[in-house]
Amino acid sequence: MNMPAGLKTTLTAAAYALFCGTASAWRLIPGMAEQPPAENFFPIGIYGVLSPDSVPLLKEAGFNTIQTYTQAPDKIAALATACRKNGMKLVSSPYRVMGSPYAKEARKTWPILAWYLYDEPEVHSLTPPELFLKYMEVKNWSQNQRTVFVTGEGKCAVAYGKSADALMVDWYPVPHLPLESAGRQIDTALKGLGIINQPLKPVWAVLQAFNWLYYPQHSRNRIGRYPTAAELRFMTYHSVLSGAKGVFYFTFTNSSTGLPLTEYPELWHNLSKTVKEIAGLRKVLESGTETECPAACAGPLACRAWKYDGKTYLVAANTANTHTVMPKALRDDRKWTVLFERSAKIEDLTEERRHPRFSPYRVFVLRSR
Repeated sequence: MNMPAGLKTTLTAAAYALFCGTASAWRLIPGMAEQPPAENFFPIGIYGVLSPDSVPLLKEAGFNTIQTYTQAPDKIAALATACRKNGMKLVSSPYRVMGSPYAKEARKTWPILAWYLYDEPEVHSLTPPELFLKYMEVKNWSQNQRTVFVTGEGKCAVAYGKSADALMVDWYPVPHLPLESAGRQIDTALKGLGIINQPLKPVWAVLQAFNWLYYPQHSRNRIGRYPTAAELRFMTYHSVLSGAKGVFYFTFTNSSTGLPLTEYPELWHNLSKTVKEIAGLRKVLESGTETECPAACAGPLACRAWKYDGKTYLVAANTANTHTVMPKALRDDRKWTVLFERSAKIEDLTEERRHPRFSPYRVFVLRSR
């Protein structure tokens, strides 16, 4: 997009003002304002979608959003059309679209969840003022659509968090790091946004759905594997418990082989099983009212509860690689039904009867009777 010299100077000044910590940066373009995510929409997305033909399959699997790294405007337009037909949202790069014949249509009719500004600016040495300049450029082009970027660590929210309407955090721990670090990164990002006075800005988790052996590593002793079904499930729920307002998975298309995840039936089954669960809870997460947890959850046990349609929904997860005792308030089958399990009875799903407990990284989703 060709930018007028005066506007570019204004944008640069705004970026510099932000970098120096002044509040005036936000008011240098008349009418420009952050766009919060749509009310009552919890994105369940997947990265790396290339073909419009994949969109119906992803919809059926429970996803409601796709991300693409495709840059060609005509290909993005085709994905946007497929998303619109299937009731899906799209996350895509805006830069080549902005100066293309599709620009007006993109602003008016494409089902854009957010324009994707940049991928891990801290890794690729893009400074906070430079990212903010990109943000203002896109917002000047389309003030009514949202923007987002992804950071590789939650702590980067302090430096970069003002430069989009939403923030993504990717964190891929398997098998290098503790599994619970994924949710902790969400918590760190939210605390960082609070520090820069952006406490209501949503954070979306980008979770590992790939094998590190296909990607560069710092160590010469390369290790890697795909997360198990239990690991995918735990990272997903732990992110929600930590405050994520949406979840994405990286990635649908293997960058080394060019094959979609659907070509690996077991891996696809493991992922889509968790996705269907979260899709089943979408209305609770979107429209439920968070309420006080009816059980005292302490130590490694994390819990959150929501009221929705006359019922209480509770997610409880053991966030440690050790066993922990199940609170007495969660053991009563007369009060709770267990969701998404082969048995709806808690006693059938715990290892001990006298002292029911959570296995390492175990998650229970409960609904009041």
